[in-house]
Amino acid sequence: MDLIFRIVGLLPKYLADVGNFLINPSELMLKKSDGSEGRFVEALLFLAVSIVIVVLLSLSAYVGRDISAHLEYTSVGEGLELLLFAAALRVSWGIVGGKAGYKTLLIASAYPFSLGIVVISFCQLVGRGLVKVSNPATYKQMLAMIQTSSQNISIFLDNLSMQIYALIVVAGYLFVLLWYFRGWSAYRALNAQTRDRSAVAMFMTMLLSIPIEYVYKYTEAAILG
Repeated sequence: MDLIFRIVGLLPKYLADVGNFLINPSELMLKKSDGSEGRFVEALLFLAVSIVIVVLLSLSAYVGRDISAHLEYTSVGEGLELLLFAAALRVSWGIVGGKAGYKTLLIASAYPFSLGIVVISFCQLVGRGLVKVSNPATYKQMLAMIQTSSQNISIFLDNLSMQIYALIVVAGYLFVLLWYFRGWSAYRALNAQTRDRSAVAMFMTMLLSIPIEYVYKYTEAAILG
């Protein structure tokens, strides 16, 4: 809990960075990846605040779980996913001749990634609230599915509240994807490549994201038991 309160103290700077990112994502990503001392720590702190927010937004879905354990679980999972995504970027840009190093890409990616997990968690919270109000029985099924990390597609069939929940979450993912597209020019600038090569790198990153998602899920399960 002490860690959470300390991170809350970082909110003013965090909110300033969020505002700058929403105005011009590529400009913020380039500024934060300029090689200045302390940029890596800044990126980690931004991610840390985002993870705390995600934990707070998701508490209602993990009733009974110790908040410290939930924070640890979320930190490992999201940190691993960011590391894998940065690796996908490095491979993709390396194929087209990009020169940006892994650490630079990791720092630049920390900002859209961190805001992305907050947006998606918020959409999930809104969706869960809708299901809870409109269909309490289905809400209990949903919580059981979330808490056991099971995949029960049948719960979405012929269930309007769950279908609306899915639409809200998908809208969140589309919003995040839009900001990744808006910030992609930062990666192109960091790698000093043409638009054509940038498009190839984007396509390669999207392809690599598919197997990486599976690696993330299995590795996360192994680490967290």
